[in-house]
Amino acid sequence: MATLRKSTYTKLVPADAKIIAKGGKQLARFAHKGKTITAPITIPAKGKLAGRECVQVERPEWYIRYKDHNGKWQEEKAYTDKDASQKKAVEIQQRVDRKLSGHADPFEDHHRRPLIEHVDDFDKFLCAKGTSTDYHGDTLARLHRTIKGCGFERIADLSASAFVSWLGDVQHSGETLVEGTGKIVGYRRVGDYFGVTESTVGKWKRDGAPLVARKPIDLAAVAEWLNQRADRGKISPKTANHYIASMKLFTRWLKRDRRMGDDPLAHLSMLDTSRDIRRERRAIGSDEFARLVAAAEAGGPVEGVIGVDRAMLYILAAWTGFRRKELASLTLRSFNLTAETPVVRVLAAHAKGKRTDEVPLHTAVVERLRAWLPSKADLAPGDHPLQLRAAGGSWRKTSKMMKVDLASARARWIGEAETDAERDRREQSDFLTYQDEDGAFADFHANRHTFISNLGKAGVPLATAQKLARHSTPALTANVYTHLEISDKASAIESLPAPPKRGDDTTAGSHVLQATGTDDGRPIEPPETLSAPPVPQGTGKTGQFGAHAGTKGVVEEGVDESPQTLKIKGLGTPKHTKSRVETSGLEPPTPWLQTHSDGAKAPMRLAKVEAVPHECPTADDLAVVVEAWPRLSKSIRGAIMELVE
Repeated sequence: MATLRKSTYTKLVPADAKIIAKGGKQLARFAHKGKTITAPITIPAKGKLAGRECVQVERPEWYIRYKDHNGKWQEEKAYTDKDASQKKAVEIQQRVDRKLSGHADPFEDHHRRPLIEHVDDFDKFLCAKGTSTDYHGDTLARLHRTIKGCGFERIADLSASAFVSWLGDVQHSGETLVEGTGKIVGYRRVGDYFGVTESTVGKWKRDGAPLVARKPIDLAAVAEWLNQRADRGKISPKTANHYIASMKLFTRWLKRDRRMGDDPLAHLSMLDTSRDIRRERRAIGSDEFARLVAAAEAGGPVEGVIGVDRAMLYILAAWTGFRRKELASLTLRSFNLTAETPVVRVLAAHAKGKRTDEVPLHTAVVERLRAWLPSKADLAPGDHPLQLRAAGGSWRKTSKMMKVDLASARARWIGEAETDAERDRREQSDFLTYQDEDGAFADFHANRHTFISNLGKAGVPLATAQKLARHSTPALTANVYTHLEISDKASAIESLPAPPKRGDDTTAGSHVLQATGTDDGRPIEPPETLSAPPVPQGTGKTGQFGAHAGTKGVVEEGVDESPQTLKIKGLGTPKHTKSRVETSGLEPPTPWLQTHSDGAKAPMRLAKVEAVPHECPTADDLAVVVEAWPRLSKSIRGAIMELVE
């Protein structure tokens, strides 16, 4: 049975205490927390107060002592009120009885713990899982800000509606006034204090916040600056999605770790970010990129990185698609330039997808690397040739590098104008600008957009481009990172077949429609004779079979395709067998319907093939035709050859 007791602590006898004797024991009477109390005098045998006169003072709270379902004694802190503490003792005893009878709630103990304790356990889980420091810190910062903003104290308080409501308020109205006291050092710690990420604190610094790197930061001054901002605490839909992902990751872990039965946020979906893009990037054109590299090579150090290193950095980013962190992780042993296919490798610990990837290197990039790497001969194989972190560990601003080099390249381009009119035209254009007239940026990550866009322009299949970009879905590759200029779109339109010219007679002759089985329910009569299977003649512009520009077709010039008699000519020339698209196998004969003037449809008999004696193919030629169908079984091939003979 659960019992109540008062806990005591020991302290020295106060100097103003009055010593009295009662029942053969010495007591001390003195003022304590606004009240006069009487406490027994004792002399501890050990500890810091050993051998000295002390008093045993009762704590104001009651403590509940009970045996749990395993038979072990436990003690929990209750309340200062005895009646309330007695009720809690009864609840604890009932909980133990339910566990002993097998009817206990398996999540009850977890629901009684403060939610912030579960966040601490989740923190340990992420550390043990091996997540990156940035991802780990950003996730926890978002969790702390959300829990504080929504007022969640226990697992039972988690609510999708409350979370969505708070997220909407932060998106549109910002947060309430914030407070700050004291001084701390480091942007990460400032972010933890205000419940934001380190990158957000860096953005505050760029916006004018009173922040100084590696020096004590006055939190009160930062709080005052935040409260004066017009857009204080507002977040974009993309940032809101990060908060949704972090909270859903946390609640999913709570469920999987058997801390709660249902996930209250499981049904939440991400927000549409396409209508509110805060920072849209663009692909850099080939002429722009060439001038950017030339300006970097001719320029001085920016952010502590010399010009030739910046040029190599831009080229690697635009020809591998590596992100800034991935490029910074590269060491000399990451480059394998002596292999049959030269590659560069990024390790799983530094890749965003958490897997080791190898990307083949372009021949021109290999030549540049062979000319550039000797300048790093003093580095060890495990050293980083691209120094993108400063001595203190902070990131060098690659966006600043791009901005400086683009401005230098643009100034040189404008200076090359031969006339004043040409100079004015160039000054009005957005060529080589950091942000174009549509608001799209050419920052460092735009090099990755350039890499993926160039893959699309080169006609690389989407599946291959997705693998090279190391994206999780092809939709991300196609919809976000692939940018097409108006000239690219115009070229695609020009590749379409031309429409009929005005005045063309398109109604002459019989129009033959292929029967699909959906025209009517009447049975189709089988044809009396079957023509030979179509002979592949290469891909061409009009398809894989038949006459097309630049190749010989199976129909003699000047002869209608249907229903006139066909003449076989030039069957299966071997030079076309490698270039043609292979067929899917021997297809069943397709009946055809002929449309009459009254609209009725009737079976049309296929024309017989009339062989021309002086142009008859040999058995070897026909064998080549048969071999063109790789999916035919040997029995069908043999049957065809018997018919031919």
